[in-house]
Amino acid sequence: MRGIEVKEYVKGPKELKVTDLPDPTPKNDEYLIQVHAAATNFFDILQIQGKYQNQPPFPWVAGAEFAGIVLKTPAGAKSPKFPVGSRVFGATQGAFATKCVAKEVSLLPVPEGWSFQAAAGLFVTAPTSYGALVVRAGIKKGDYVLIHAAAGGPYTQRSIHLDLLVLFYPIAPDTIYDSTTANMRGIEVKEYVKGPKELKVTDLPDPTPKNDEYLIQVHAAATNFFDILQIQGKYQNQPSFPWVAGAEFAGIVLKTPAGSKSPKFPVGSRVFGATQGAFATKCVAKEVSLLPVPEGWSFQAAAGLFVTAPTSYGALVVRAGIKKGDYVLIHAAAGGVGLAAVQVAKAFGATVIATASTPRKREIALSYGADHAIDTASKDWPQAVKALTPGKRGVDIVYDPVGAVDASTKCTAWNGRILFVGFAAGQIEKVAMNKVLLKNISLVGIHWGQYANHEPQTVGTVWDDIMQLVKDGKMRGTEFSDERYDGLERVPAALTALGSRGTWGKVVVKVPQEGEQKSKL
Repeated sequence: MRGIEVKEYVKGPKELKVTDLPDPTPKNDEYLIQVHAAATNFFDILQIQGKYQNQPPFPWVAGAEFAGIVLKTPAGAKSPKFPVGSRVFGATQGAFATKCVAKEVSLLPVPEGWSFQAAAGLFVTAPTSYGALVVRAGIKKGDYVLIHAAAGGPYTQRSIHLDLLVLFYPIAPDTIYDSTTANMRGIEVKEYVKGPKELKVTDLPDPTPKNDEYLIQVHAAATNFFDILQIQGKYQNQPSFPWVAGAEFAGIVLKTPAGSKSPKFPVGSRVFGATQGAFATKCVAKEVSLLPVPEGWSFQAAAGLFVTAPTSYGALVVRAGIKKGDYVLIHAAAGGVGLAAVQVAKAFGATVIATASTPRKREIALSYGADHAIDTASKDWPQAVKALTPGKRGVDIVYDPVGAVDASTKCTAWNGRILFVGFAAGQIEKVAMNKVLLKNISLVGIHWGQYANHEPQTVGTVWDDIMQLVKDGKMRGTEFSDERYDGLERVPAALTALGSRGTWGKVVVKVPQEGEQKSKL
């Protein structure tokens, strides 16, 4: 992390320096907090000068009041009051850093609608003032109250008797240190490249949100095949140069839209979504492209949800009308949309036959609920699929994100539906329409991205249903875990791995915040 460590007493604040420090290690009863704002107090000055009543042993990190996000709950707590991701404020030794540790007794939830900056200065001032005026003085309606130094933090809320005031610095409002930076890091594309290995992470100015956009601090970014096509200039949506790569992300709201009186997601909200520019430490996004991170989900898990889940649900439920008892063939079942499709199909009571090209991928498909897994390397895989259906009649639904429609007609039942989801194999195939005719097969396309333009009401319904599946424990994250990708510098490696077809699920890059350690894998 980064923080202000005190190794010896100083004459004043100007001698303080920010340095790289090891992350604090929480004790059994302590939370690990990512600090988003830290408040200053007069006693902070006394402490660094060695004049305060509470002087920790050297070395120690300065600062006391803070507000931020819970990163880890106490190891010794079975039922922690504040789960991971909670917005909290409080007091502890070491607030002038990007991370700190604190006990539960020293934490409170950030009030709804409050920014981290506002909450950071609440822990000392509010109870001191309330305790003095209400508990000690018994204030009541009609009293006249003299408040000295009323523009300062504590003094705006309490009256201090001068004979009890031991030391008094010049009157000044409390100030706030904001740990968010003014600039960001990101992968900017100034010209098309041959492949991901040519991408570079650079310092960039913060994105400027339009009147209807949120500013988001990115904590995780998911990769997609279309990311590779876009940087090569081969995708249908090509922004004008220069642009920041990436589309899917999860993170924390830093600013709400200037033109919104009642934003759906207040500052500090944990959200996921899609926008151009996700491979960066910050991005902007419209409200229609954001959703709340499901309770208990990590940013990495949520980052890969926005594209895969509604595509699979829209295809199987909205387009194919899946029902209990159906037999469903899911191609590339260990991929991002494939694993989402497996979970949706099982939630609706279907029997799932998964195809995948390697033993590891078939193992993953089965672990996510598939009933059977078939090796597509075998030429007779359509016969193997039919053999798993009642009377060898074939499957009711084929979910195809690869481009295996023609071969799939061989194992599709009468009145079956074949869903065109994509062409990950790289070729738009030709289909023998005689088999489609003879079996009464329906060929059904699904372009989920266009539903917002043509059927916006369906988008809301689909997401409501998906979130219910998540709540019911019928859908979980599909982030690839065989290798870690920590830091934007690992985006090229993540995209390369995705393009090599050697991964499963969603390949997600964790975007460490200021001072966080990156994986060296």
